[in-house]
Amino acid sequence: MNTTGTTQAPAELDCTLAMICPDNSMMNARLFKGDTVFIREQSEVDNGTVVAIMTDKGLVLRRVYLHDEYMELRPENPTFPTASYHQSEVEIIGEAVGFMSTTI
Repeated sequence: MNTTGTTQAPAELDCTLAMICPDNSMMNARLFKGDTVFIREQSEVDNGTVVAIMTDKGLVLRRVYLHDEYMELRPENPTFPTASYHQSEVEIIGEAVGFMSTTI
């Protein structure tokens, strides 16, 4: 993962890293391209959680749904497709725990 700067997270957030939202795939969850999303690094997450996850497409934000042999990565924008991956094909970076928006 590349890093390109630093930001100060709100003190009340339990987060270990931040990322810039790369696209509008999560816009219906109020996460827009360019927003700063605060991530708590953890490899295990609950179904329906918004996560930062490394895929063959790079680092993305999606709602994750875990199944026995695969996981579903669902966007919050109907113009983006849902993707399915075998759990060994992706790496969960962590759960999104907050954000700072650039959109008014």
